[in-house]
Parts: sequence; C-alpha cells; structure tokens
Amino acid sequence: MNTDAFEFDDRIAFRDASIRLHAALISRGYSNIPLPGTLCDSLCEWYEMQDFQLARALTNPTTPLDWQLIRIGTAGEALTQGLDVLSIAPSVARAFAGLQIEMDRARLFPHEVTRSDGRLVFHARDGGLIASIERVRVQPAYLQKRERVNDLIKGLRMRGDRVRFVRRLSNLPGFQGLQDDDPVIRDSNPSGAMAVATVNNQCVAMRRMLKEDHHIEVSQHEAQTLVAVAFGAADWAHYIARRDTAPESLIPAAIVHWARDEPITQARVALYPTVAEAVFAFGQFCHHATAPLFPIFSGVNRTGYCHGPWLQANEVPLEPDWQRRMESPHQCSHLSLINGNVKAEMRARTLLSDAAAFPERVREFFVTEGSTHDRLRASNRRRGITSSQDLFIGDWLFTTASYDNLADSRYLTIERFRGDFRLLAETVTLYKSVCVRESDGQWCIVTEYGRKDVVVLDGLAESEGRRLAAKFGMTCTSRNDGGAPQTDVSN
Repeated sequence: MNTDAFEFDDRIAFRDASIRLHAALISRGYSNIPLPGTLCDSLCEWYEMQDFQLARALTNPTTPLDWQLIRIGTAGEALTQGLDVLSIAPSVARAFAGLQIEMDRARLFPHEVTRSDGRLVFHARDGGLIASIERVRVQPAYLQKRERVNDLIKGLRMRGDRVRFVRRLSNLPGFQGLQDDDPVIRDSNPSGAMAVATVNNQCVAMRRMLKEDHHIEVSQHEAQTLVAVAFGAADWAHYIARRDTAPESLIPAAIVHWARDEPITQARVALYPTVAEAVFAFGQFCHHATAPLFPIFSGVNRTGYCHGPWLQANEVPLEPDWQRRMESPHQCSHLSLINGNVKAEMRARTLLSDAAAFPERVREFFVTEGSTHDRLRASNRRRGITSSQDLFIGDWLFTTASYDNLADSRYLTIERFRGDFRLLAETVTLYKSVCVRESDGQWCIVTEYGRKDVVVLDGLAESEGRRLAAKFGMTCTSRNDGGAPQTDVSN
C-alpha cells in the first residue's frame, strides 16, 4: 500500500461522493432530490475524511503498514510547535521525512544520528535527545471486542453527545465509574460527523442526513446501498467484504502510559487496529490495575483524519466541583499522524537504503561537521529555497518566499542565530514593510505601512542595511518627527 493513502483532497473526495449519491437517488426514483452541491454540503457535515480513509481500505488492495513511533526529546523542544511529543507514521521513511521537515522549520539540526536495532536517534551537539523513531507493533485484532464497543457508540456524533458517551461506555468492564471531566458542557442537539468511522455508522449518517437535511426517508437496506455507491463501491456486499481485515491499513488508536515524574519519551505506547479495541483494552487496564484507577471521559478527540473518544485514567476521582482539565498519566486516543511529503520521503528512502553507508550519508545530509551557515544553507536547499531567495549577514538570515508569484503574497522571514540556537524568527509581508534607519544608526524592519515595529537589526552596518533593502526590493527611510517612517509607504 502506498503510504500516501492517508492523503486526500477533501474537495474532490466530497464532490465526487455527492455526484455519485445524486445519481443513485435519481436512479431509485426519489423525488425532490437536491443538487449535488447541496448534497456535498450535507456530506461535509455528516462525514469526515476518516470515512473516506475507511472506504479506501475497504475497496482497494492493502497491506499492513510498518508503524513507527516518533518521540520528541528535551533537546527537541522547538519541534513541539509543529509536532506532538508523541506521533506516529506508517513507514520509517515517512517518520524520517516528517521529522526532517520540522527540524528544518525549527532550524534545529542534529549533530549525530545513530541507527541500531531498527531505532533511529537524533542527538544534539551536547548529546541531548532531539527525537527518536522506533517501530511499534499493532496489537492483534479482536473482532468480538471491536463489535461490542462499536455497538455501544453507534450513532454518537462528534458534538453534543457527551452524556450518551459516558452512559454507554459505562457498560464496559472497567468503566462502571466513568466520569465526565467537563460536566459543565451540557448536551445540545448532536451535530457533526459520527464520532467513530464504521460501516454501520456510515449507514446511520446516511439515513439521518437524507431525512433531517432533505426530507428523504430511506430504508436501512437502501441506506447501505447508497453508502456503498457514495464511497465508490459497486454494491454493499463488495463494500463490506473486507470489513474485518481492512483496519490493518487504517490509522491505529493508542494507549499511552507514563509516570508523572518521568519524561514523556519514556512513555509506554501500545497501538490497536481500531479505536474500539483500544477502548476495550483501556477498560481492562483500569479494571485490573494493581492500584485503583478512575477512568475519565474527556470528549471526542480529533487528530488529523481520525477522531474518537478520548479517555484518561487517574489515581484519584474528580472532585464534584471540578473545573480545570489536566492530562492524566494514562490515556486512550489517537496519536497525531505525521504528514506526508513525497520529495522528502524519496530522500529519506535513499538515506535509509544502505545501513553501512547511513552514517556518512546522514552526516552529509545534515552537514553535521559544517558551520552554522553551512547547515542553514543545506536546510534551505532541502526546503527548496535558492540563493536568490536568501541573504546571510553576520548572524542574521533573511529568506523570502512567494506563494502565488504575486507582489502582495511575498513574505520575508527574519532569523537571528547564536551558534546553533535560533534567537528569533519573524515573518512579514514584504510590500507592507520598509527598512528604517534609526537616529542611533541601527536598522529596523517596520511593517503594516509603518504602524508596527517588528525587529531591530542589531549590529547591521549602513552598507548591510542598504544591501538587505536592495536584495528584497524594500524602501530605505528614516523616522519623521512623529516617529513614523519618513517615506509614505501606504500606497
């Protein structure tokens, strides 16, 4: 299976589904059928991208994936602005590529990358842990437990179903004392997609959508047929033929345990084929724990294309007047999925293809022996930034980018470094910005037509300030008596 199977263009997916559904309703003789555009709006409300992921797994040949766990260490703190502390990827190449992209964005470069026993460890210059990648096994499927949980949460939607979630899950072993950690939120009219994507929930959504949104009532059998057609299958029988084995190619759910006095990098992580099996296993863990544990429902958690019940367990029950949510050391939910990037994954596969050559290849890739400027230049090349788009002046780096080649979409990123450490990073819109020479001789970037001072370019000489302005087509000016840029740049 291609690891890009998790990537969808949601506009195309929903549009195509609405066209197929519209044609199916016409062929079955229903009246007052809405146009495909209107059906598309309804599908966007009642279904999520994980429904399309499920449909793809049911209708296309798939193979089990090589799931990898990415842990962010204490030396990789800057990465947590773009990544969760724990993430997963469907291949080691996807994990490496996603981590490399985030390191380039954070300008955080490993000094060494070691590889042993299938585990990759990214070390900082001082030896601290930036991140690690390791294979994590998905627990065997248990269809009976899966169906038991799925039956309980059938028909529950992402919003407005908290009370029903708690009441139904309380029927499972280990959840008899399940508490809601935000009881202030009262159930409103349920809305949004089904909280868990299953074929049965897809049928529930189809019947409710057609009745509530368009006053079209269909039988359960018709709903099954319409679901199959909408999601690209020939009929219901073909659609559900692989319902028991397809989850091996879906995004797994996770149970995570960590001690409060230990770093999250030491957390124990177990993956399960579906969120239903993870929920059942979490209840079993609470039930058989050596010390009493108190399970908590924290709502419907959404991570990437996946969502489902977010469960936690704590050593003490919540107080009746509980008002503040805190994360517990035992959790059951989806982990975030590393985004795909075809070019970065191709580079990663090349790096990883030869274990003997890996140390030298990775040293060259990250320029671990070079200066800070050398590593920044290599980082820019990986990001597709050419020499015409960047400018190094001392410990400053200026980089420009344009998203659609229009003047009003050109941006300038201003970064300053001290050794390997990035002191600041600011991005401004170029056409709204000017270079101002202050009375003390220092240069300053001012944006929003002179209304906002962004960065004082400490240490830049007169010639360097003018070089910066000339490189990126910025106006050079000084302050007027009112403190604003002397040159009017509002037109």
